Amino acid sequence: MSRKPLPLGHHGEPEVTPQFRDAEGKWKRHPTGKGKGVERWRARVYYRGHDGMLGEVTRVSPRKPEALDAALRAVEERMRLGSGSSAASPTRPLLEAGQAWLALIARSDSGLSPRTVADYTASYNRHLDCPGSSLRGLSLGQANEPARIRAWLQGIADGSGTGAAKMARSVLSGILQQSVDDGVLQANGARQVRPVKAQPKAQQDATEGALSGSGRRQAPRDTTRALTRSERDSVIAYADELAGQPAIERVSRKRRAVADLTAFMAGTGVRIAEARGIRWEHVDLTHGRVQVHGTKSKGSRRLLTLPHWLAERMRHMAEANGTKGYVFSSPSAGNPEQQWDQSNCAAALADVLAGAGFPWATPHTFRRTVATLLSEQGAPIARIADQLGHSDPAMTASVYLGRDFEGDKSDLAALL
Repeated sequence: MSRKPLPLGHHGEPEVTPQFRDAEGKWKRHPTGKGKGVERWRARVYYRGHDGMLGEVTRVSPRKPEALDAALRAVEERMRLGSGSSAASPTRPLLEAGQAWLALIARSDSGLSPRTVADYTASYNRHLDCPGSSLRGLSLGQANEPARIRAWLQGIADGSGTGAAKMARSVLSGILQQSVDDGVLQANGARQVRPVKAQPKAQQDATEGALSGSGRRQAPRDTTRALTRSERDSVIAYADELAGQPAIERVSRKRRAVADLTAFMAGTGVRIAEARGIRWEHVDLTHGRVQVHGTKSKGSRRLLTLPHWLAERMRHMAEANGTKGYVFSSPSAGNPEQQWDQSNCAAALADVLAGAGFPWATPHTFRRTVATLLSEQGAPIARIADQLGHSDPAMTASVYLGRDFEGDKSDLAALL
């Protein structure tokens, strides 16, 4: 009578054999498995991999339970490594599935920009795979409960803000959706949870804003406002004034770098990640132009002409720092080939904005400011989109430019 074939991804009953070494040094089966004559135990397990092929695992140990446990663990590991994501199960650790998802989105064909991948990875490490995370030690099935997810996200919102919770939700949803696509889970629990917001008390605490360790006031951010031209100029002037104050070399070098970066972003509207990635070979000092290698879409790769005042400033930068490596390299390293860390860079810009009297502003405010100033001067939406690197001008109009439904429209009436 033939045996029923093993299903894919399953193993048969383990066979554990007592052994002793004969006079010729060969291992033989011990007749009784008892007494001092047993020198080791051999555990053997047959399995059928997810490719349909039969395999065998053998492990030995002086003790029977250890041999059996080692063989079973080896079989599980082989089947896991050869399974691909489709062979996972709801009992798979969430963090293991998370690492597989991060590797997937890091591929060049994922469709995500390097900046997005970096943001997702940072959120994963900060809120999911971290001490204190309520999901960290769970399996996929356990973590896929909407009530559990909601509590986890609310904790992030109250502790780190609504934006951090939104990013964490996207990360967890991506991990769970990959398991849904692979047939492991029936539904994505994260999609059943409404976006959470920070509790009013947490927002009030942020508004009252005790100073943080870096001296930056924790005021609520306003991502809908832009600086006026005079406000923009005052920020640049404040950064330059700070850079001119006496300080030790390390601090002085950082202040100069922050002042130059502030001026560059205020004069171009580039994203902070784009500014960090600009190298001197991308800058044409003769014609006052810079090639921006975008981080979001094909349209974000663009050639910008610098304002006269900014082009002159960059010529002075080249004379003082040389024209090798990154234009805005890490000031703490003193190495032009070391890129400035995103978090440190953003924190330094936020300090300048707060010190200049605009604690509500973020580094992205410079981008909105450029769009607003160009619009006020009558630049067409399509040209503003070209400056910002938007493939779709509708994004420029709807997100970066303010709307005025109740204000005076005599200028429009004159055109009709």
